[in-house]
Formats: sequence, structure tokens, C-alpha cells
Amino acid sequence: MSIATTAGAALARRFGKKELGVAGLALSTCAGLLLFVVRTDSPVVFTIGYALMMLGCAAMDSLIWAVVSDVIDVQELRTGERPVATVYAVHSWARKMGQALAGGLSGWTLGWTGYEATAGRSGSAQSEGVLDALYSITTLGPAVLLGLAAVVLAVWFPLNRRRVIANSVALAERRPG
Repeated sequence: MSIATTAGAALARRFGKKELGVAGLALSTCAGLLLFVVRTDSPVVFTIGYALMMLGCAAMDSLIWAVVSDVIDVQELRTGERPVATVYAVHSWARKMGQALAGGLSGWTLGWTGYEATAGRSGSAQSEGVLDALYSITTLGPAVLLGLAAVVLAVWFPLNRRRVIANSVALAERRPG
């Protein structure tokens, strides 16, 4: 087990997966907003800011499979059946749809900004407007979307640390020893 996995598991046990996910997404949001406001042209500053943004994403991404297991536990408590395959299939389908949308959105965004694919080869450069738009899209865009994800997770997702522990206790009582 890696140090990151061990640390993540310990933090999730201490604070809760939902809570850790919200904190990570909040970190990502703040890092993206800070990069957007600062508008740095320093590769070092941009890389550090983006690394912080991705660190926050990694907090949620590393917990997602454990969160899916918690959802399966809820379904078992509600229905008496453990729909592992169904929940994982729906989760897998939703991820694939999101990845497909993100891939398409990347291409569409380049078109919306006026990006010229031949710039550089033809001796011309991207216009200042295109560069500004790309900077905004790569900093403000993720910050807004990750901020929305944090709000949805914090407000709508019901499985906080206390509820997950209660569900585990209830399932342990139901199952023969």
C-alpha cells in the first residue's frame, strides 16, 4: 500500500469520505480561482497552482470507489439486497459519459476561442484574445465546475461520516456473525 493510499484512508476514517472530498474540491476551486485572478505567465507559478488544483481532485478521485461501496451499503439497508453489479455499472457508465463529454468539450472549446491549429507551423502565433480565453478556460472553468461539485457533494449527498458509521453498524447487526 502506498503512502498516499495509507494517508488517504487514515484521513477518511478520521474526517469522513464526504468531508474529505468536499475539502479537496474546495482546495481545487480555490487554486483555480487564484490562478484565474493572478493571471500568471510564470510556468513555475502556474504549475504549482495547477498541482494544488489536481491534488484537491485527487482527494475525491482516490475516495470515489469507497464512496460507491457506501452507496451499495445504503441500498442493502433499504432493500435487503446488495446490488453491487448494478451500482458499479451505473457508476462506470456515468464516468464514461462524463469522459466523453469532457473530450468533446475540449475540442469545442478550442473552436469557440478561435484557436488556429496551424499557428506555429505557418509562422503565425495565436492571438492574444485566444491565449486569454484559453487561460480563463483552463483556470476558471475547472474552478467553477469543481466548486459546483463541492456544493452538490456537501449539500445533496447524504452519506457523511456519521451516517456511514451508522450504516456499517446496522449492516453488522443484520448479518449473521
